[in-house]
Amino acid sequence: MPDRSVFRPDEFSDRLETVRRYLEHAIAPETKLASAVRLRMHGEIKLKDWLPFKAEQVIC
Repeated sequence: MPDRSVFRPDEFSDRLETVRRYLEHAIAPETKLASAVRLRMHGEIKLKDWLPFKAEQVIC
């Protein structure tokens, strides 16, 4: 069974050409892949008026 913890471009050969090219451009072969990401956001959101907001999301 292949090691899923590193990026291997050949595992994406069945994807659309544009997707495969982007991944190969953005991620070097054998790069360790993250199992989670923490996103922090801030800005303004319009709820009748523009209000400030902060948010944090963890995706595993």
